[in-house]
Amino acid sequence: MNGAACMPRALRSRAGVACVAAVALLSCSALGEARAQSDLVPGWIKNVFGLYVDGDLPEDQFLTAITYLIDNGIMRVSASGIADEGDFYVEYGASDSYADAAAYLQDTYLLEDNAQWLNENYKLTDDVLIEGAECSEVNAFYTPSEKKITMCYEFVDDILNAGYALYPDDADRVEGFAYNVLDGILLHETGHALVHIYDLPITGLEEDAVDQFAALIQSRTYTDYGSDYDPDYETGQNMMLDVADWWDYNADDPHVYWDVHSLNEQRFYNIACYAYGADPEYNSDLVGDDYYLPPERAASCKDEYEKMAFSWDRLLDGYRIE
Repeated sequence: MNGAACMPRALRSRAGVACVAAVALLSCSALGEARAQSDLVPGWIKNVFGLYVDGDLPEDQFLTAITYLIDNGIMRVSASGIADEGDFYVEYGASDSYADAAAYLQDTYLLEDNAQWLNENYKLTDDVLIEGAECSEVNAFYTPSEKKITMCYEFVDDILNAGYALYPDDADRVEGFAYNVLDGILLHETGHALVHIYDLPITGLEEDAVDQFAALIQSRTYTDYGSDYDPDYETGQNMMLDVADWWDYNADDPHVYWDVHSLNEQRFYNIACYAYGADPEYNSDLVGDDYYLPPERAASCKDEYEKMAFSWDRLLDGYRIE
């Protein structure tokens, strides 16, 4: 429903701008509720809209007033009116060189489970492909021009090999480790997709922001993913720690200081911090000078986690399926 539909036809010529602005803030359904409770709306806000509709307030001053309302948290921008016309969907390419890695990715249903969860929770105006493919490189990436997330079989193979190096005598642990790391990487790329599709405002490096998105979703796995996943609380925590261990395993890679990604050691400490911050009591054994987190960093992790959770929840407010 567009903004003009909120008012009588005779008023649409000028007041349409005011209604469109209001729709962006509240949505038409919320406006109807607001009319029923108009006594809750401060008088000066009514005056601003009234003066503009009557032609007594210039458009630039009206937009300044709207900006003030948003910037000061009096009104919040909501995208709840977007149409849910798209879906995440999964495809697999063939691979002769990495057949085992391709089979592992398909057999775990990791891509399908994530696509299902995303479709149940987020609105999309367009379809987004999640593909398993041979890429001629060890990588995973999001391609904005094609709205496509690619999980390279070479990357799957590399993570499985890391698992065998870390847990040489425990095949089940290797597969669990690989699943958790791949889940974190897929969520990282999903974060890129959501930033692009929703045109989300990000300050700082986007790579750090989507690392936080991935950690946040994994930290909530035990509640958000539901019956398709292990319901034990430890699931999401272990997923994050496996991702942290993956970055620690790769800590000796050459340092590229100009890159948009944080150094692998930094990503290890950051994700360990988010795990600890999600539940300091449960994860108290992560803190120690010779373990995941030195006490100096651990002291701020709860605040870091709460801030990133608040920020991502607010950014995605209105895009979630209620």
